Amino acid sequence: MPTSDHIPLFAAGHRFARWDPIVSTSLFHWFTSTGGNLSGHWPPLEGRQAWTGEKAWWVSQIKQIMMANIDVVYVHLIERFEEQRINFFAALSELRSLGYDVPKIAPFLDPFGIWALKEARLDVAKKGGKDEFVGQYLRFFEQYFAVNTDALAETYLAQIDGRLVLVTWWVYTILQNQDALSRRDIEERLMQALGDRRPAFRRGTYIVTTALIDPDLSFSDERAVFFSGYTYCIQSVHNGIYVHHLQPGYWDQNLRRPGYHMPRHGGRPYKAAWDYVLYQCMPHVHRIYIESWNEYDEGSGIYAADPNGPLIMSAEARQRDCWSDNNDSFEYIRTTAAGASVFNRRPQYDARILYHAFPKVVRCGERAEAVVVVQNRGNIAWKRSDDISFGVKGAGADFGKPQYPVSDADVEIDPNGGIFRGAPVRFTIQLQAPPRAGRFTGTWSMLRDGNTAFGEELEISIDVLN
Repeated sequence: MPTSDHIPLFAAGHRFARWDPIVSTSLFHWFTSTGGNLSGHWPPLEGRQAWTGEKAWWVSQIKQIMMANIDVVYVHLIERFEEQRINFFAALSELRSLGYDVPKIAPFLDPFGIWALKEARLDVAKKGGKDEFVGQYLRFFEQYFAVNTDALAETYLAQIDGRLVLVTWWVYTILQNQDALSRRDIEERLMQALGDRRPAFRRGTYIVTTALIDPDLSFSDERAVFFSGYTYCIQSVHNGIYVHHLQPGYWDQNLRRPGYHMPRHGGRPYKAAWDYVLYQCMPHVHRIYIESWNEYDEGSGIYAADPNGPLIMSAEARQRDCWSDNNDSFEYIRTTAAGASVFNRRPQYDARILYHAFPKVVRCGERAEAVVVVQNRGNIAWKRSDDISFGVKGAGADFGKPQYPVSDADVEIDPNGGIFRGAPVRFTIQLQAPPRAGRFTGTWSMLRDGNTAFGEELEISIDVLN
């Protein structure tokens, strides 16, 4: 009987509507074991040398992001560390093929990191300037599709109201004649390059730009505070979209003199920021942007870190700080996951069946095996201790054991975290045919508390022959 071992489990990604609650974060890829950002105060749990920029490392990072219930990742777009970004894209493809519902991605263009290093500003009144500006986004998408070759790849590009999300940091000191750049300039170039192959590039763009810094692109759909807030919580409003920037801390004194230090205080300010947004600002909040996933040198990341830090590289940096009052490497991932589960209006318990293989015919008393792969689609992580299982109700129970608990062996990243949202679980089901002939039908689904079904259901009929 076939199993899921060698069957790709690609599934379609989720699209967002304009007013949907979305949790996003920014992600940087300037990392090798000995290069890129090296001066952070908060070394990662596995050690900074483990941040290789290779695909296997990105797989672990993506799983951490998923554990945080983050919906969208704004991926840094510069002209350096290209290989590391491609490795990130390859990690997304590998995980999707295994049945993971990875976060959606959008290119986060860094004009300052590209054109500020060149001799002249980019003149977007000229065709060549427009081509170069849009060409940065095109390179991002071409790199993505080069390693995400399946038919569903474009559904994991962030889309709002069916339009492709493009993000940019501030542009006003970088682009010359910026008012000459239009949405049409961008969309026509994207459609001409990719529209014949990818329908998403024929449906227009949704532009997210930087708040607080003006003048901005006149056609921006949404603005957020990016790398300008220096605060635990700050709000921006544009076109009726309320975006709250949340930040756990900031510390760049290993990098700059004298630098700045916005302390983490064990995670308390970050929790307070989430509580403020969720319990005093709702329902007038449409987006929560987390700064950042892994801005290492500036110390704003929420990745799993060594709580025994910080790393002090300068005698001038006399401040001290605490990553977690609970000595928890996953302090900010857990806080984000809990807050997002209140904010995002997703079901707390939900499931999608990605694959199943049951026998259609067996003999009386015969033993057989079935395989089911189920994806967690809800906010709550699945744990064996919470009595989460895959089971059958009705006549299907005549085939033996009616419930199969999730296994602690399936828990990834954090042994206390459970099977996070978007992760797949494989169940191997041992069937024992009844001693009498007939057709036996049962409804299989995920169960909690031993009897409450949730998520997608699977109706299976098996014919038992003498």
